[in-house]
Amino acid sequence: MLTGPRLLRTTAFRLSLLYAVLYSLLMAAALGFTYWATISYIQHDMDAELKAESDGLVQIFDRQGLSGLERSLKRRSAPALLFARNYLLLGPDGARLAGNLPAWPAGLGPDTWGTFRAPTANGSRADDPGDPHFARARTVTLAGGYRLLVGQSLDGVHEVREHIFGVVAAAVGVTVVLALALGVLMGRSVLSRIDAVSRTAGEIMAGDLTRRLPVGARNDEFDELAARLNAMLARIEQLMVAMRQVTDNVAHDLRSPLSRIRNQLELTLLEPHTPEQYRGAVEKAIRDADDLMRTFNALLSIAQAEAGVRRNDWASVDLGALARDLAELYEAAAEERELALHVKAPAPVRIRGNRELLAQAVSNLLDNAIKYTPPGGAVTVQVRAGDDGGAELAVSDTGPGIPPEAREQVTERFVRLDPARSTSGNGLGLSLVKAVAGLHGGRLVLEDSGPGLRARVCFGGA
Repeated sequence: MLTGPRLLRTTAFRLSLLYAVLYSLLMAAALGFTYWATISYIQHDMDAELKAESDGLVQIFDRQGLSGLERSLKRRSAPALLFARNYLLLGPDGARLAGNLPAWPAGLGPDTWGTFRAPTANGSRADDPGDPHFARARTVTLAGGYRLLVGQSLDGVHEVREHIFGVVAAAVGVTVVLALALGVLMGRSVLSRIDAVSRTAGEIMAGDLTRRLPVGARNDEFDELAARLNAMLARIEQLMVAMRQVTDNVAHDLRSPLSRIRNQLELTLLEPHTPEQYRGAVEKAIRDADDLMRTFNALLSIAQAEAGVRRNDWASVDLGALARDLAELYEAAAEERELALHVKAPAPVRIRGNRELLAQAVSNLLDNAIKYTPPGGAVTVQVRAGDDGGAELAVSDTGPGIPPEAREQVTERFVRLDPARSTSGNGLGLSLVKAVAGLHGGRLVLEDSGPGLRARVCFGGA
């Protein structure tokens, strides 16, 4: 549920709030610089105008004398122009001679720049027409000891300052509000997607391995993560199904020899037997136990190959020599089944690997080929160098082969094409070959031999 406190704890909301604060500070700094630059420009322009105005009055005084200056100040201080600018002319004795200021402002000396309080420029206000305001002034000492003051109201500067301050405050406020709203929306969006993941995870934990995380059309990082997790869940489901199948097959394959051992021993104990009969019963129990041991050893070898725990004893292995040695061992079995066994390994082909595991893999391929090839057929072992520097070992036979739709399935553990499981074997041969090939960076490829099956173990991408 998207509660308020939970929403405030979301990373999306916190990042939005942080970005809002940082953006507001940057905006305030930018507008503050604009404010300072604007005020500085206005003040500089005002000082330039005051200097030009006062210099013009000084020139009038120099050309026309005191009377000309007084007439000029009278015109510039006319009622229609009241408080447009401030003027004041004092005599050498300090007496007021002209201008619209009643007295010389306190604190302003001769020939200087300064600020003083003066009547407001908006003299038309009925409530308080004499409301004081600040003005910028320049004072000049004229010939004969006369003093001149020219001032300009700072009301415009204050208005600009207040306007910019209002803009800054409004912009910062709007930014914070929008960022908070965006943070709430982002937080709700993120929480809704997280809740969907949480619900799906709960259903998977409850045992429904077919459930998958929703993947949207935005193709963002959440969708990419969901797709990868779905792939992982599909692999887990596949492994769980395979594990259940392996468990069922293990139970089936191990139950028979265990039952035979128990029944044989129980029958042996029911009545007295001769030593030869006891010996025969024990030998049969040992053979059944050997079948169990072979099954467990095959499972252990597959597990070790898939886990890569036997990489420490790797060495350079000549696949051609290995194939010839194993073919020599299986030659008697091939002759017994009236099969021709051929080896094609004209030149040494070396790879780095574990010779014992490689020998097990090749032995399993030879054993399957001899077992399923009818009398009069042929089994061929071929070793050659790959086109890209790798190696390839192939075992071909002239037997019934494996249907294309079942070739991927038969490489799983305890999978056999005989549903009744009446033939000898435990269904681990090709699983071991696949695991050994994967341990050595290769792959097992099953294909038609025309007729029969061709099993290729490709190392190094061959």
